[in-house]
Amino acid sequence: MSYDEQKAKVYDTNIRKSAPWYDLMHRVVVSCLVAAQPSPKNVLIVGAGTGIELIGLGAVWPDAIFTAVDPSLPMLEIAKRKLLGTKLLDRVNFVCGHVNELPTAKLFDAATLQLVLHSISSNEEKLSLISNIINRLKSYAPISIIDIGSPPEIDTASIYLKAWDKERKDAGYVSMPGYPKDLFTISEGKLIELLLSLNLSQPLPVFRCLMFGAWIARVNEKR
Repeated sequence: MSYDEQKAKVYDTNIRKSAPWYDLMHRVVVSCLVAAQPSPKNVLIVGAGTGIELIGLGAVWPDAIFTAVDPSLPMLEIAKRKLLGTKLLDRVNFVCGHVNELPTAKLFDAATLQLVLHSISSNEEKLSLISNIINRLKSYAPISIIDIGSPPEIDTASIYLKAWDKERKDAGYVSMPGYPKDLFTISEGKLIELLLSLNLSQPLPVFRCLMFGAWIARVNEKR
């Protein structure tokens, strides 16, 4: 999914209408990351978007330096504007591009990959992205992942979709019923399978609301 200037301008409004639990979900993930890594020095934010992770983690990790990566310059510009006049702006290195373009010599103490995977069409590309992040993390570094998944059972999917349609409608989000056509979702089981095929610990589920889920995992010891 590509975010041009027009889409970037309405992202913050639309995501909160599409997922009314958006802010709560991020707060829970921030709390879990702090519990997993109390005082990191360098943090990698993949798919930094309009800056919700930067603002949340910047407040609880006051000494951390952040590298915020996103292929959408309009999204990063919005994130920068939110940080204007704050000390946090001096602690953020904004990178318009992709993770695989970052040097592997610098290793990070923690990373986030939040609401990105569902926009990637193939499992191979999802796996490649996660692998590129892991290659830039230290041993035992935590990574948080938020994804929009597809329920494994048809009956469950029907209930979830109808409930999600109602939530979006009640919040004033105008969309076609059912899954948006630009989502490339996989089941939670398949996501866990992908993560465990890499050098990660068993992911810990920390949030679930309908199709939205969040997990924390650690990089296993690197040899």
